[in-house]
Amino acid sequence: MDAMGILPTAAPTLPASATQPQITQPTPAPASTESPATKYLQEYGGSEQAYLEILTSTDCKFLQEKFEIAYANNQRETPGTEQFSWTVGFMAATDDRMREIGCY
Repeated sequence: MDAMGILPTAAPTLPASATQPQITQPTPAPASTESPATKYLQEYGGSEQAYLEILTSTDCKFLQEKFEIAYANNQRETPGTEQFSWTVGFMAATDDRMREIGCY
């Protein structure tokens, strides 16, 4: 009690949201979990690991060798078969990657 016989009361408090401005941060888009190889796998089939090896390489000589191997394999396959489609996919991915990183 104070001198006048009144019980002291605490000063009213405001919730933190009332005293501080609400700042809303934009929600970042979720990171894509899709593999870079997905478009090639869907169109041509083949090996995700082989596509990832191609699509992550920055070595033009390595990529040229991969293209030549895929081309040689393509020449041995029968058009219209699954294996023929795979070799076309590997050549397409290699060519796309070589253009992307400026090999030619």
